[in-house]
Amino acid sequence: GGTKDIECVLDDNRDRAGLVYPRLKPQIRLPAEVAALCDAAIAVLALDSARPIVRRAMEHGVRYLLCPMQLS
Repeated sequence: GGTKDIECVLDDNRDRAGLVYPRLKPQIRLPAEVAALCDAAIAVLALDSARPIVRRAMEHGVRYLLCPMQLS
């Protein structure tokens, strides 16, 4: 469990691709670099962009989606 199970952090910002967050091993990758999200579990952490991220995740058929806030 924990962060060792995280495969990557997705971010649309090309300047962040290949970087890592402090204390996390997985690299930041562009969504286009990920072959398929249909079996993925996604946690939405960009609270300011949660609504479009959730919409895109649902369009790609993600299996599990964790959004730690209410979207109304």
